[in-house]
Amino acid sequence: MPGSVILSGARTPIGKLAGSLAGFSGNNSFGLTAHCLTRDVDTFMDLLADCLLQADFPEAEVAK
Repeated sequence: MPGSVILSGARTPIGKLAGSLAGFSGNNSFGLTAHCLTRDVDTFMDLLADCLLQADFPEAEVAK
């Protein structure tokens, strides 16, 4: 759940990219992983930055 909440905060348009971006969480950690083609590295870095800096944590989800 926390990974999907973090990813929902992304503000960068995705368009036609080749790769994947995923969030993960454990008892004491959370993070993001990205796999992409070299041509899309800059866009994926923007996506990762958006997810980290513009994360969306809705109160209802945090309370669960």
